Amino acid sequence: MHQEAPGEYNIAFIVDEWRLKEGAWFLLGSLTRDMQIIIEDTDNERPEITPPPDLCVEAGTTINETITAMDPDGHKVKIEAFGGPFEQGENSAKITPEGVFQNSPASVSFQWNTTCESVRERPYEVQLKATDLPELGPKLVDFKTWNITVVAPAPTGLMADIQPGRTVQLDWDSYAGCIGASKMQIWRRVDSYDFLAQDCNVGLPESAGYQLIDTVAIANTSYFDDNHGMRLAPGAKYCYRIVAIFPSPAGGESYASTEVCVEMGLTAPIIIEVDVEKTKETDGQIFVKWQLPEDLDLNDYEYEIVRFTGKSGFSNPDTLQSAIQYVPPINTLSYTDTGLNTQSNAYHYVINMMLKGETTPIDWSASASSAWLEVSATTEAIILNWEAIAPWSNIVQPDVTDPVDKYYHTIYRYEDDGFINPANLTLADFDSLVSMDVTQEGLHYEDINDAADNPLNSDLVYYYYVVTRGSYGNDLIEDPIVNKSQFNSAQLDDGVAPNCAPVLTFDADFDCTTYLANQKCSFSNFFRDLNWDYDFGACDNDVKSYRIYFSEDGSEEGFGEKGQDYVAEVLGTSYTHTGLASFKGCYRITAVDKAGNEGDWDVEQTICADNCPNYVLPNAFSPDNDSQSINETFTPYNDVVNNKDVANFDYSLCPRFVEHVEFKVFDRAGGVIFDFNSATTGGEGQSVNSILINWDGATNTGRELPAGVYFYGADVTFDLLDQEDNKKTFKGWIQILK
Repeated sequence: MHQEAPGEYNIAFIVDEWRLKEGAWFLLGSLTRDMQIIIEDTDNERPEITPPPDLCVEAGTTINETITAMDPDGHKVKIEAFGGPFEQGENSAKITPEGVFQNSPASVSFQWNTTCESVRERPYEVQLKATDLPELGPKLVDFKTWNITVVAPAPTGLMADIQPGRTVQLDWDSYAGCIGASKMQIWRRVDSYDFLAQDCNVGLPESAGYQLIDTVAIANTSYFDDNHGMRLAPGAKYCYRIVAIFPSPAGGESYASTEVCVEMGLTAPIIIEVDVEKTKETDGQIFVKWQLPEDLDLNDYEYEIVRFTGKSGFSNPDTLQSAIQYVPPINTLSYTDTGLNTQSNAYHYVINMMLKGETTPIDWSASASSAWLEVSATTEAIILNWEAIAPWSNIVQPDVTDPVDKYYHTIYRYEDDGFINPANLTLADFDSLVSMDVTQEGLHYEDINDAADNPLNSDLVYYYYVVTRGSYGNDLIEDPIVNKSQFNSAQLDDGVAPNCAPVLTFDADFDCTTYLANQKCSFSNFFRDLNWDYDFGACDNDVKSYRIYFSEDGSEEGFGEKGQDYVAEVLGTSYTHTGLASFKGCYRITAVDKAGNEGDWDVEQTICADNCPNYVLPNAFSPDNDSQSINETFTPYNDVVNNKDVANFDYSLCPRFVEHVEFKVFDRAGGVIFDFNSATTGGEGQSVNSILINWDGATNTGRELPAGVYFYGADVTFDLLDQEDNKKTFKGWIQILK
């Protein structure tokens, strides 16, 4: 379309509506619209609006702003405004004068009395329109958008008081005056963190180190923090803030409250080091160190070190069997834990304190984990993320006057040039890469490939570890708290996945029938031991881990989607799959390189295991209503009959993996005198109790049968992969004894 082509034009266009759901966009529908455009010749120039700067205001603020517009030709101008602020009922925005032409430059006053009901996550868009009034020809307009964000005020009156049992009571003012909020978030961190809650910086900064510990109804004005039943850490300085949350669809959150802090007493052991000294698969090493309150006599106490695998997850230590028990000499408040798989696992520790000669802890430390480093790669960088779940804070505000603060985290790197076996790497082989302020970047770093300043080679593997530095915020506790992570490695993504699939096998020594012969009939802790080999000589050798896929029914759909539905990602070459519903199922495996590229699985190398079903029926029982007998009903052999444990039971006779039983008893003429269907008679088909029959020797009509011999038939359906071989018919005779 050209300016010298005046006239009337009609266009049609299609509007598609899409919705984002679970990370994917879905087309909801389409709409076709028509538009008429009239083009006329004119020398008139359009007016120009000067909107105010975009605003962020706290609810309750009255906005008074001036909107101006001028016309280059000196024509009169009318200013109009539309949008969300004008749709707020009694508190709607207004402009004055409204809808009149004024001499250029024109201006209107915008006024809006904001309230908490106006709070929302998105800014309000005020659509501004200026129209000129020429003597001849068409009127021209100008449009501008002005954004106003309304945020909620901070909750007030937050106070914190230490309570017995290493707990804290929080109280604050009612937020009822700010209508619309639905919840109050409780945030906590160790040691103070200062920031300005203003200029739309609502909530809490992501890198500030606060943890959301709970959410309560907005009507609440108190909260009891017992660390979800685990008690708070001794010696730590705990700081709290609260934030009001507004519900969808508008959403939004308030400014954070003023921070309040309390300092817990030094009443129990305080862990100050969980330091990875060696990264090994079987001979890893972690150094654990703790301190005691100064007013305790060390000669009166002994210490038990309790270790757990992973960064978190345990109950109160006084109810647990220790993984390690060690009583060090007097004044020795440290322990070197050896024989660990620090290559694959983080570990966390609790120190139990006992009076000398006693075995029951009188108190214990908070749990503290080793730092765990994750690495991944893109084509341009190797990405590091690390975490430790500890009673101290690993995100501490640095001293702005110190160019390399004592709380900075330091990343070390080793470039594998092929001259050293990675299994023999030591701390001395690494060079310092960078020290960083984690309050700015979080526990995250990208080692970017830069040809000039930091060239990385996609053919080489790079190893890293991180030295973390934190604080309890207590002058009586060692500061900073310094700990190393394990070594971890990656290489730049070359875009090529491993070209071979590992060869997967089951534990050759495991036999389902033999194993279950020593397990009770109620056994349900099913598992499967897997092993695999990868040909590093013939295949890509930059494999870092392996992903295990499982299909319970053996179907292709059961494996799910490659890259998403794996049951485990393993660094070694073995895995025990636990938590299974039975022994049956099929497995596949893929290799993953150090950049995260995943190879294909080999369908032909899918391996499957099946259940070992069993169902054995006796040939006699005595329904004589003798309370001392365990043979009152006819039932398959089972180690619990009539709610009694059967002494010296042979577990090889247990009913195993039975889904469904249809049982019939016949007289000598072939007539059916009793029938049973576990799907309708005995309860749900998957329950063991539903397939036990428990026939009391009576007919379907309830008539008691005399002593004698009767014939039966039983159609039993077993839980097997092979659906063509999962049914079996049993026939025999039963003698009723009286």
